[in-house]
Amino acid sequence: TTVPMGDVTLASGQEVRDDRRTPGATAAPSGDELAADTLDVRGTRVDDAVGELERFLNTSYLLAYARVRVVHGHGTGTLRVAVRGHLERHPLVAGWQPGAPEEGGDGVTLVDLDT
Repeated sequence: TTVPMGDVTLASGQEVRDDRRTPGATAAPSGDELAADTLDVRGTRVDDAVGELERFLNTSYLLAYARVRVVHGHGTGTLRVAVRGHLERHPLVAGWQPGAPEEGGDGVTLVDLDT
């Protein structure tokens, strides 16, 4: 479905700003994604997690989030390495850091988006 940006609203009723566009961002966010600044990829396969991360970053950028959280868990570290490796090369990412202990520590990555 394609709708004009002026017809899109956040779950809180605020209007979505139409001042930034991401080349290649084609997926429209669902209602759940509109309200979330956190992506939880625990238990997913690396390829699926990276695909979800890509959509999440594009959506978060379009919604003008300055910082988002990616929860990948501790586990074997495979998801953490894949997520952070993807963030290192992503053009919308200004930087990232592990979460503080009270935020989940190394099982969470905080992402600063390029604004």
